[in-house]
Order: sequence, then C-alpha cells, then structure tokens
Amino acid sequence: MCNYRRLLINTPSFTFFVDGDACPVKDVIYVIVKRFQLNTILVSASPIKVQPFIKNHVVKAGFNSADDWIAEQINKNDLLATADIELADRALKKHAYAIDFKGGVFDDDNIGRYKASRDLMGVLRDTQFDFEKKIRPRTTKDSSEFANGLNNVIQKIIRKIEKENLNKQFEENRKSDQ
Repeated sequence: MCNYRRLLINTPSFTFFVDGDACPVKDVIYVIVKRFQLNTILVSASPIKVQPFIKNHVVKAGFNSADDWIAEQINKNDLLATADIELADRALKKHAYAIDFKGGVFDDDNIGRYKASRDLMGVLRDTQFDFEKKIRPRTTKDSSEFANGLNNVIQKIIRKIEKENLNKQFEENRKSDQ
C-alpha cells in the first residue's frame, strides 16, 4: 500500500514538446503546463519569449529543422502539440502522443485519414480546383476545445504511466517474494 501511495504522489514524468513557430495556443499551453507542472520544451527556429517554467529550444534555420529535432528527442509517452501531420506521424511511430492546435488527438487509427485529407487538398490546389478556403480567426471556443483536448490527453498519459509503474512495482515485489 505504501508503494502505491508513493506512485500516486509523484506525478509521472514525460516531456511535452510544442512545435512553436506557428503555435496559436501558447497562452492556453502555459496555463495547463503550469497546472500540471509538466517538463515542456517549445521548439522554434528563432527565440520566443516563454514563461519561466518552459524551455525554448531554438534550432538551426533550415527546412524541417524543428521537426527533425523533435522527432529525434521525443520518446514513448511524451506529448507533442503540432499542426504538422507528418511530425505527428513520426511521434506516433515512437509511441508518443500528438495533438493538433484544435484539440484533435492524432492516433494510429486516424493519422491515415489526416494524411489523405491533406493530400487531397494538395491535389485540389495543384489542379486549381475552384474552392474557397475561408480562414476564420480563432475564437475562445477554439481555445477551449484545445484546452479540453490537451487536458484529456495529459490525463490519459498520466493514467497510463501510473499503471505501467504500478505493474512494474508489482512484478518487482512478486519476484522478491519468490
């Protein structure tokens, strides 16, 4: 029982990576990161002013430099916030979690649909198909949806890590009892 309480007191550790150059929800991220006290790295091509509890990692300028750095650093159970579908896919392949800036969670079941949709839109643009993409400004509802999605995925990661730690502790105790 004592070991179980110790596991619950210590918040599971994972790193939250933010693809920061075009991130429209930095303020929402700051609030949630502070609440959960997450190790957070905002990755960008140029310095970005961040809260003192967040690290800004500046990569060398170059095509996909930030994406490549994140893909190299991210590990199992880490979390990534990005609008880049390819980067989200790279994170998923390393058994990490990924969320877009609208609050949608990328996973193995839907990443193919995200890619297909992106590819279709590219083909339509290339063929100059007559469609109008209306870009609307972000609203507080958009920020709320992102905050809800981020809270949910953080809770999911914490529960998963706690369960893994509990199972590991159980196995260690079982082996020492033999």
